[in-house]
Amino acid sequence: MRVRDVILILIIIVAGLSMQSVISLKEKGFPIMFDIKGKPNRFVETKEIDFPMGCAMKVKNSHGNVTLSPWDRETVHVQLEKVIYADDEKRAEEISKQIILNLEKRDKEAVISTNRDELYLRPISVQTNLTIHAPKQSASSITCSHGDVMVHGMEGASEVKSRHSDLEMKNVSGDVTINMEHGDAILDSITGNIIADSRHGKLEFNNIIGTLALQAEHDSVQILHVARNLSIKSRHTELLLTDVGGDIEIDSEHTEIGGSHINGNAMIKNSYKDVELSEVTGTLRIDTRHCDVQVERAVSNSDIIAEYGDVTLRIPGGLNFSVDLAADYGDIESDFEELKPSHEKVTSRLIARIGSGGPTYTVRTRYNDIYLQKISYN
Repeated sequence: MRVRDVILILIIIVAGLSMQSVISLKEKGFPIMFDIKGKPNRFVETKEIDFPMGCAMKVKNSHGNVTLSPWDRETVHVQLEKVIYADDEKRAEEISKQIILNLEKRDKEAVISTNRDELYLRPISVQTNLTIHAPKQSASSITCSHGDVMVHGMEGASEVKSRHSDLEMKNVSGDVTINMEHGDAILDSITGNIIADSRHGKLEFNNIIGTLALQAEHDSVQILHVARNLSIKSRHTELLLTDVGGDIEIDSEHTEIGGSHINGNAMIKNSYKDVELSEVTGTLRIDTRHCDVQVERAVSNSDIIAEYGDVTLRIPGGLNFSVDLAADYGDIESDFEELKPSHEKVTSRLIARIGSGGPTYTVRTRYNDIYLQKISYN
């Protein structure tokens, strides 16, 4: 007998044993592990406990959503919606009875969870959705996987840890900490400082009255209006920043950076993806490798170091400014007739002042060029 015939026989035997195991388990009353199709059957359970204002909640859920919102009672009210996907309604009801909502008070903390994971149910067969109402000034810590998290209108510190889940947080007062993988997030109208750590997602931060410290990998990040300082460490990410009231500090690799209306100082380090900034009010320092840099309407001193990348300065005509430019193994091109570069061996240089001097733009490049472009003043 040839080797491939022996392998074929072994595959047939293993497949037969696996099928027999499935049939045996179904006969013993465990169809939910394999019945991944069927109509949704919904069952609701609620619990409520006393919960004075100022206490904290600890929530854990998987394969279902978590919704947290405030109300004016000094209690925590939890509704558990159990969604069982099965054509047999009687069997779905039996499964529902096995899933228990846990709500208990430990000192000044309410602990909310279900026993779903202990039952080893397939994720696509059973969902456990939690809807929670609590006093407005309550801190919360939510851990969730394979389900969305929504927190609206709360006024306590909030922490969210999620995997394969989306997050929506709106109109929240208090410091926020999020740790996410494989999920998108929208944080809108947050009054407090934010610490965020994300991988493989799309993030939006809007109207943040506080600071933002972000670590991001393989993400797309959009930030619109942060009132105070912004700190970012990123890898393989797209960053779009608009209207930052404080300083920004970005330490990144393989990150495409776009920013405008930066009202504080900016310090940026990046490689392999381009940097494009406009209307920076404070001092600017950029250090890049293998990427191009464009800066428009910077009104304070700017210091740019670029290796293996072009640098373009877009400066309004009529502005007073000074330049100190040097391009090793590259050229300098200027739209300003009064600014003409000189050449020294392998280096192009341009040191000059227009008018009373104003901000000083200092640029150093290697193996690429520097462009001075004149744009309209308004």
